[in-house]
Amino acid sequence: PDVGQFGAYQQLLLWFVLLPCVLPCGFHAYNQLFMAARPQHWCRVPELDHLDPFLARNLSIPVEWKDGEPIFSHCTMFVRNYSDLRQLPVTQHALAGANVTTCRHGWTFDYSQYATTVVTEWDMVCQKDYYSTLALVLLGVGGLIGNYIFGYLQDSIGRRPSFFIYLFIECLFGIATAFAQDFVTWTLFRVGVGFTVPAILGTPYVLAIELVGPKHRTVCTILTNIAYSLGLVALAAVV
Repeated sequence: PDVGQFGAYQQLLLWFVLLPCVLPCGFHAYNQLFMAARPQHWCRVPELDHLDPFLARNLSIPVEWKDGEPIFSHCTMFVRNYSDLRQLPVTQHALAGANVTTCRHGWTFDYSQYATTVVTEWDMVCQKDYYSTLALVLLGVGGLIGNYIFGYLQDSIGRRPSFFIYLFIECLFGIATAFAQDFVTWTLFRVGVGFTVPAILGTPYVLAIELVGPKHRTVCTILTNIAYSLGLVALAAVV
């Protein structure tokens, strides 16, 4: 039967299948920027844990100059006997001129902006500060490989079966990401998500313009991009 150029069949498929699948693509593509956000951090000194974190920072962390601005060091601390320091009024102790060393007991993080990120969970700072960038690069590499593979898959078994296959893969790896216990596992799950995102974004667009008449293809293209943009707006609201 003739379903028309933009009849009930095309509209139901567009509004209830294709566009809802595009909507979360913005989440999956960009939420890693927030999952791997790096808050302010400095060396932890266990002997000063009883103090306000920012006061402890003032007592134990040297100031460095970066881009003409003074900042507290992220990766070094003063070498002092902090057990003795704890017994003294903090206003009477000067640390100027003390030797410095790398962090010995992990880091203290400023949680005022982010309650938790993979950076704070797995101490991805200082010698490991490139980990978050590496994971983001691998997410993009996964997308490049996925586009190549799913292109052949669509030609082999069709766009609709392929679409639901990598939609399932995206959901599977997206949920698994929340349960990752270490950086390597988390990165592998993120690569799995990246593997599908470009294909999931592109396939609904292609399906939509193939199912409607020529004069409605521009509308479908605009709606697909609006759905993706709304996903980005929703991500900003959630974060």
